[in-house]
Amino acid sequence: MTRLCLYLALGAAAVLALAGAWHQAKQSGRDAARAEQADIIARKLNDATMADDAHARCLADPACRLSNDGFRRD
Repeated sequence: MTRLCLYLALGAAAVLALAGAWHQAKQSGRDAARAEQADIIARKLNDATMADDAHARCLADPACRLSNDGFRRD
């Protein structure tokens, strides 16, 4: 009977260890996905900021405004 209890205890410990490893792997996968999404959002925000800055610089420069005027007939 004591061997049976020992085997059951070892089996339960193995199952708990596997469940813990599975949970940790699942959580690290979620963290990696969150980090990837944050990186994509940061890149898009940086691109939008650069485009906005370029647009503001072009609006301040008369030569740039005239070259981008679609209604000009030169």
